Amino acid sequence: MELVKADWPMIAGAGILYMFANGLGKLDCGVYIYPILDWENVPFTVCGWITMALMMSGLFYGWAHLHSSWRASHIKK
Repeated sequence: MELVKADWPMIAGAGILYMFANGLGKLDCGVYIYPILDWENVPFTVCGWITMALMMSGLFYGWAHLHSSWRASHIKK
């Protein structure tokens, strides 16, 4: 499996979509799924989920870079 650094926007988009799934889960279950981002303060929750999506995409990009560097140095063609 090869991680592609250019896929980081898809990872950020998946994190943003998860924010909406989390909000629907809160409506469906009637309880908060996470203790801090609990939809009581909507602007704070939205900013928190966007921050987490960006962090997730940044970590993916970094891991993809490290993985491709490792593959280049350890796998001979």
